[in-house]
This record gives sequence, C-alpha cells and structure tokens, in this order.
Amino acid sequence: DGNHRWSKRFGDLGGSTGRSVAVGPGGEVLLAAHSDGEVDFGGGALVSAGDFDVFLASLDADGGHRWSKRFGGPRRDWSRTVAVDPAGNVYLRGRFLDAVVFGGGPLVSAGSWDIFVASFEADGTPRWSQRFGAGWDDGGDGMAFDATGNLYLSGLFGGTVDFGGGPLQSAGFYDLFIASYTPQGAHRWSLSFGGADQDQGRALVVDPAGGIYATGGYAGAVDFGTGRLAAAGLTDIYLLRLLQPESGGAP
Repeated sequence: DGNHRWSKRFGDLGGSTGRSVAVGPGGEVLLAAHSDGEVDFGGGALVSAGDFDVFLASLDADGGHRWSKRFGGPRRDWSRTVAVDPAGNVYLRGRFLDAVVFGGGPLVSAGSWDIFVASFEADGTPRWSQRFGAGWDDGGDGMAFDATGNLYLSGLFGGTVDFGGGPLQSAGFYDLFIASYTPQGAHRWSLSFGGADQDQGRALVVDPAGGIYATGGYAGAVDFGTGRLAAAGLTDIYLLRLLQPESGGAP
C-alpha cells in the first residue's frame, strides 16, 4: 500500500555502488555491489583489497543480514548482475582485471577486462566459477535461466574468445554473444553475431516454452541469420528470438 517497510544504507567514505538485486524463492534479497572501501552489510566489515572489489550480500525479507562476501584482487573488479535460479542457487556476474577467487581456484584475466560468472548455494557456499575473455575488454549484463535451471548469458567480446564450445571470432570491432550452460556450469552451446562495427548483448529472458529473447545495440549492420538489419543512425536496438540448442540455437 506504499507504506515504508524498511531501508538500509551500506558504505563508507569510499565509492560504493549497488549494481543488481534479485529475490530468492524464500523471499531473501540478493544484492550485488562494488566498492573501493569498507562495507558492512550487517555481518561485519568487508574491506576492498585495493581498487574496487565485488560484494555480494544476502538479506532476509525484513532486511536482516543472512550472509555477505567480498571478492577481488589488487586491481579493479566490478559486479554487474545477480540472479537466482529455480533451485534457489545464486549466480553473480561481472568483470575483473588480474585475478579473483570465488571459492575455487583463481580466475586469471587474459590481459584486459574478462567476464566472470560465479555460482553459490542459497547459504553462500561456493558451487563453481568460470572466466571468459581474451586480450580485449569483454563484458555484458545479460543473465537468465530456463525452467530446468540452465543458465543463459549475453554480452560483448572482441578478438577471439572461447565460451566452452570452441573459439568465436569477432567480425570486426566488438560482437555480441549468447551462451548457455548447465546448472553445474558445463557448456551447452555458444553463438556470436556481429558486423564490422560494435554490437553488444545487454539483456535476455527465456519464456516458458524455452524461447530465448535477447536485446542490445548495434552499429552499421548485423545479420542474425534471417537477413541483414541496417542501423538507421549511430546505433539501433535489436530484438532477437532464438530457438533452443537442439536446433543449433538458430534465429
């Protein structure tokens, strides 16, 4: 009815920014943020290792602290998206420089900004983590699940990147990618689209029938497999529907 329930403040004199929020099946709230200082979400102070680090916090439906974690190395690490799969597992996505550990072995950047995806159980216990990237800046925000818990990612990459199914080569500047993984992190399929200019994936969802809808921006022209789409100006919006992988993820 619009009456205030609760509100919280997190951060210190440094720069702290909340990037994404999600809600779990029990009403718990997941918050992804990054900070170059000290942040206390209710479970004690978490301190950045150097530059900006990634922070992940879980609160109950009343705003009470459940658990919170910090991830990062001496260089800059950014959070981008947090989401919860149908089983209640938590997924965190972002970008990092140098190296970062999410509970398994270290993930090491190939040279510039790389993509990370980390999965945790509902209580914050690490499940698995992966990195993707090459010598260019790679990133994006899109993350979604289907009804069985398969993971879908979208974003942008430059050069040659292997998302688990073999190398994908950008056609010019940056290309957009869409990739899918099992709940255990195993590669299912990965695709790239793009022209000579910059193309990027921003968001995607999966409908109840398993159809994948993705959006983002592109410059120049791009062909998703159904004919060339030419941008009317500097950049245009695309909306793309993909079939599931048994048909190769075809548009």
